[in-house]
Amino acid sequence: MMTHTMTHTMKAQLINQCGAPTVFYCADLPIPKPNANQVLIKLHATSVNPIETKFRAGHVGKLHFPALLHSDFAGKIIATGELVTQFILGDAVFGNAGAIAGTGTLAEYALADARLVATAPKSIPLHHAAALPLVSITAWEALFDKAQIKPWHQVLIQGGAGGVGHIATQLAKWAGCEVWASASPSKHHFLHTFGANPIDYHEQQAFDQAKAQTIDELGFDVVFDTVGRASLDKAIEMARPNGTAVAIAGRSEHNLQLVHEKNLDLKFEFKTLGTINEHHRAHQGWILRHISRLVDQQKITPIIDETVFTLETVGEAHAYLESGQATGKVVIKITN
Repeated sequence: MMTHTMTHTMKAQLINQCGAPTVFYCADLPIPKPNANQVLIKLHATSVNPIETKFRAGHVGKLHFPALLHSDFAGKIIATGELVTQFILGDAVFGNAGAIAGTGTLAEYALADARLVATAPKSIPLHHAAALPLVSITAWEALFDKAQIKPWHQVLIQGGAGGVGHIATQLAKWAGCEVWASASPSKHHFLHTFGANPIDYHEQQAFDQAKAQTIDELGFDVVFDTVGRASLDKAIEMARPNGTAVAIAGRSEHNLQLVHEKNLDLKFEFKTLGTINEHHRAHQGWILRHISRLVDQQKITPIIDETVFTLETVGEAHAYLESGQATGKVVIKITN
């Protein structure tokens, strides 16, 4: 194992129970040591994803307390397991960790399976790269692995300015698709920047007008819903017969009659399942390497909220995301 000299403990933010954003507390933990296939990263940043607020609140999953949350990270490698050959000390990387594949990332250091790590994009600040892993893998697997989008497809991204949505919108455009994306009017300028046709998600007329622009006015070849509940029903409505609707939020009840009548493919993307699956981790690392290149080629740009949070203000970052005020991804800086 390669390593460099460092202290033996690290600052971390833990929770001992599920609840409001105020449940976080600071603690000193031993710095973990990588096994043969892991790397140890000195973290520069992590980011807040909606799924992490749900874990904290106790709405999903089963945590073992004290729990160290979060999975996205960007930082520099300071130790490698003996079987890791693709990285060296000092490499700037980004990726996905979390308790299921290493340790959580609300700390100064984190372990990660080397298969879930990639060289960070060089064209953006390193802490911005922490916004990319979960949303990029989710968007890629939904669009390319599940929906199998093609350059001639007409694609609708619902929640197109959100965390997963703004990456999915850019990926679909990069793939050569004709892209529409729904969002609130205040975020339509982002959608124009991405080359997408914006839809005001509040207005049924806006959806009707978009559908009227599709081939034979029958609807979209692929609809990717990132919101869930009523938005998933809208995705089914907007998909053309024999088309595909793919979603990332399915914890609700729906009448599937229209799915049957349209002969739709209805699919769900659950990125975490791929991380748990040992054989799928290499594929997710491959996705991250592609994403890094696309960022450096200026095909993808992560949108980062301007409000700065630190390891000490994790609770405030969670509250901010849950308030709906954020524009783009919420990033938590850990070190400069």
